[in-house]
Amino acid sequence: MNRISEPNHTLHNTWTLWYHSPRSKINEQNYKAFFTKVKAFTTIEDFWRLFNNVRSPSCLPIGTTYYLMKDAIKPEWEDPNCINGGEMVFSFAKKSRQEADQWWLFSCIMCIGENFIGLGDHICGCTVANRKSMIRISFWLDTDEDEYVKRLEDQCKGAFDILSAGSTLFKFDFRSFRANLSKISKADD
Repeated sequence: MNRISEPNHTLHNTWTLWYHSPRSKINEQNYKAFFTKVKAFTTIEDFWRLFNNVRSPSCLPIGTTYYLMKDAIKPEWEDPNCINGGEMVFSFAKKSRQEADQWWLFSCIMCIGENFIGLGDHICGCTVANRKSMIRISFWLDTDEDEYVKRLEDQCKGAFDILSAGSTLFKFDFRSFRANLSKISKADD
């Protein structure tokens, strides 16, 4: 039987999935050592091959984080592409695990599909973190300018309200990376 090879659907950007392992004794000096680059991909087909073979966020150990970042952007606040930006964060209670897993997948698709109007070049990626009492999802921007933060918040609210049919209330919170780094540096002084 001859199999006809279908063309792959190339994405606008190369994307990389990163994994941050929960380890004891993580500190500012060794934090970066616990990032693992899982796989980079450039096509929709490779995205599905990857995501069909990784564990859902709700099945990961507590403390674990996935980062889906544009290629060449490291999942670090200090990355030159991120340092002047921040993250739009929303959380799910542990009882909403399956919903959080679905929103993580949807968030990834929004990023790789370049679905943010007027924000495409400003989106760095998205993350999902499995924490003790919640699962937290965020979108990373390369800027913390009010215009772009508001645009991202409005688009997230619109998309999530439509897709959840109003059944879930999402509270979005923007956190500036510079402000977070400043708090850490003051705590170290």
